[in-house]
Amino acid sequence: MNKFKLNLILLMIFIWLQHSLWLGDNGIKESLHVSKEISRQEEKNDKIKNDIDQLQAEVDAINNSSEIIEEIARSKFNMIKPCEVFYRFVS
Repeated sequence: MNKFKLNLILLMIFIWLQHSLWLGDNGIKESLHVSKEISRQEEKNDKIKNDIDQLQAEVDAINNSSEIIEEIARSKFNMIKPCEVFYRFVS
């Protein structure tokens, strides 16, 4: 009878440990969830880094080229050079 009780207690402890391992706080289920969240955040970070790099390249191009500054002034602000006439064709 004592051996049966010991086996039962050991089985209960084993079941409790398995439950804690798979379903408890900081268990495997939670670990997998956190790993997926980390992957998603890393993808977002990579996209933002690419956007920043692209914007930095545009800023560098603008700072180093007077033609780009002129193009922006003409297209976005409708600016013209002195003694220049601007014609707009409406269709």
